Amino acid sequence: MQTKKYLFIAFALLVLVQLLVPLQMIWKRENVWKKGQDVKFRMAPVDPVHPFRGRYINLHFSDDLHFYQTGTDWKRNQKVRVYLTLDKQGFARIDTVTAGAVPDKELFVKAKVDYVVKPAGKIALYYPFERFYLEETRAPAVEKKFRELQAGQIQNSYALLKIHKGDAVITDLFLNGKSIRKSENE
Repeated sequence: MQTKKYLFIAFALLVLVQLLVPLQMIWKRENVWKKGQDVKFRMAPVDPVHPFRGRYINLHFSDDLHFYQTGTDWKRNQKVRVYLTLDKQGFARIDTVTAGAVPDKELFVKAKVDYVVKPAGKIALYYPFERFYLEETRAPAVEKKFRELQAGQIQNSYALLKIHKGDAVITDLFLNGKSIRKSENE
């Protein structure tokens, strides 16, 4: 009888953990969405299809290479903080990349070092927000827009993000100045 009681408690804890983990992930994203600062990232998109993940747009940002100071020993997959400055139009520019916190700066995103180009003194960054998922029925129209943009009209295309305490959520994509979300609702 005592064994059944322990098995029931273990089962109840397992169910509780399985509920709390996704709820915590959802709460974290919603918190960033509500409290985050709007930041624009210029992009150069590529649109793949994944059999298990569905339709998504794999985003490449034009500002994902950063020159580093000599003497800095970066390693692949190293976690970093990318501190940003905003230009007059609200577009993000990399200010500093560090492995630790910078006390007087608040606007940053968490990222990883994708690869290091030592002779050039550059690191390529991998942002955790490089995928934008689409409704399956809308994907073909967006793919067509991306193909047209890749032919040379990428200048006015960007991802709009909310950033809060290093976490980021993509809120919309703008292709040639037009919102994907607004055209989705039309």
